[in-house]
Amino acid sequence: MKKIGGFMLVLFLTACSQVYFATPQPRKGFVVKSFLENIQGVYADTLIEVEIMKNEVLISGNRFRLTNQDPCEDEVLVRFYNDAYFASLKDSLWYIVFMVRFDEQNMAVYIPGSDALSVSRLKRHLDVETIDSTRGFYLIDPSVKEFEQLINSGVFEVVSLLQKKQVN
Repeated sequence: MKKIGGFMLVLFLTACSQVYFATPQPRKGFVVKSFLENIQGVYADTLIEVEIMKNEVLISGNRFRLTNQDPCEDEVLVRFYNDAYFASLKDSLWYIVFMVRFDEQNMAVYIPGSDALSVSRLKRHLDVETIDSTRGFYLIDPSVKEFEQLINSGVFEVVSLLQKKQVN
């Protein structure tokens, strides 16, 4: 849990709210047991560095092994669905879900927006439980169909665009 908290602090210095998921997402899709060679490598911007290895991910020095079940501490469940990778990390009781898309030399990282407008968009598609209104923590538990609607409606917003580092 400390590793995820540290990663969240680094990646989202300006964000003070969070949308959590009751279960890893998406509920369907291909479970990634190892990453393809063409996406393996080091991706970075000015705040964060992510290394994609065959069976694990290193995020700002914190190592997460791929798993094919609900992730525990130091694990990440990655599913490939709808031309994107979805990484589910357990944070205490709930899950943080990242959507990641790759192109030639970039890795775009998305999370569900948690500002008032984004939460309003979420509520159009599913029930949203407020965990802590003062901190802006929300919990959702989308069905397969609802999750598809979230992807298509742009609820997942880009939070970081990392460039692949060239190996010398």
